[in-house]
Amino acid sequence: MIDEVSSLEEIKEKVQCNWVANRLGRTRDGGELKKWQKEFKTRWTDAAFRRRYGPGKAILAGVKKRLQDERKISLPAPFRFYQPDAELMEIFQKISDHFHEGS
Repeated sequence: MIDEVSSLEEIKEKVQCNWVANRLGRTRDGGELKKWQKEFKTRWTDAAFRRRYGPGKAILAGVKKRLQDERKISLPAPFRFYQPDAELMEIFQKISDHFHEGS
């Protein structure tokens, strides 16, 4: 379902401009622009690419809406029951400690 929702045109529009702009940098060459637009169009057909570059909140909101509409399932807090593993929590703690040093 994530792959289906991420392939929607409204999701594509949210990603394409930023993805292409990041690859262009300061270049204002029309040929380069067309090259990166074509590259994006090709890559967008790959579900793994869409999962990596798609806006997670928008995709999850689309999945939630689809579940509500099609299966009458309500998910008020989709991550409430998610428990990251200890290794991931350790990384989060290190990041938090880094930014709170000297506060």
